[in-house]
Amino acid sequence: MDIRVLQYFLTVAREETISGAAEVLHMTQPPLSRQLKELENELGKQLFIRGKRIKLTKDGMLLRKRAEEIVSLMEKTRAEVSASGEAVSGDGYDVTERLDRGLIDFGTIIEPIDVSRYDSLRLPRPDVWGLLMKKDAPLAEKEAVRPEDLRGIPLISSRQLAGENGLSGWLGYSCDKLRIAATGNLVNTLCLLAEEGAGYVFTLDGVVDFTSHSRLCFRPLEPRMESWMYLIWKKYQVFSAASELFLSSLKKMLSAESGAHQPPAQNSLNPI
Repeated sequence: MDIRVLQYFLTVAREETISGAAEVLHMTQPPLSRQLKELENELGKQLFIRGKRIKLTKDGMLLRKRAEEIVSLMEKTRAEVSASGEAVSGDGYDVTERLDRGLIDFGTIIEPIDVSRYDSLRLPRPDVWGLLMKKDAPLAEKEAVRPEDLRGIPLISSRQLAGENGLSGWLGYSCDKLRIAATGNLVNTLCLLAEEGAGYVFTLDGVVDFTSHSRLCFRPLEPRMESWMYLIWKKYQVFSAASELFLSSLKKMLSAESGAHQPPAQNSLNPI
């Protein structure tokens, strides 16, 4: 059974027409129909009820469930091999997308983002928000950055922070009044923009390796603004033995570190 044919099958099941599936797959209808017929012959089962809209038989619905699992596992394996041991990074939207698709078992995300769709552990210490900038930038002369300092200057933000409008509570006015020069999802890419003088980057302390970006410095926001980081995973997830051991060990470590007590949860991006 060819993985490519399973992908054809899933596309037809989703589109409910051969013509619609062929268009999505960028192929003509006759070879697609032939592949599906050969799949039915190979399995010895009728998979489709053909009509104006194609419906799955009971055997077809069973195959769809298994095919989705097989294709998801293939994509996950390809992503793991391609990563070659390197960490996969991105903003909260990237992480939850990879998690939902089954490409990763765990993800770490930072407020503001809704974690209610997942099982989660809140890590014990919050991170502090601030601006990353060139060492010779005007705001680098300050010990901290206040809301009034942001008016009119070019700012660079993660897509997540910009999309959630998470700074409004700290600013005391809408984020729409800020001059957002660029958004992105990889902090190292945003750092390159800062090094070129394109703007000031909203980020968290400790995120950037300054040995790689020695021309930059970090200044915290004032009033102080913190965000909690969460480890998340899909609800009802069935883990491998290694993942189970990782999660169990992390829970024990966090429990020992916090004395089996974590401080009450705060709202996203609360000023302190």
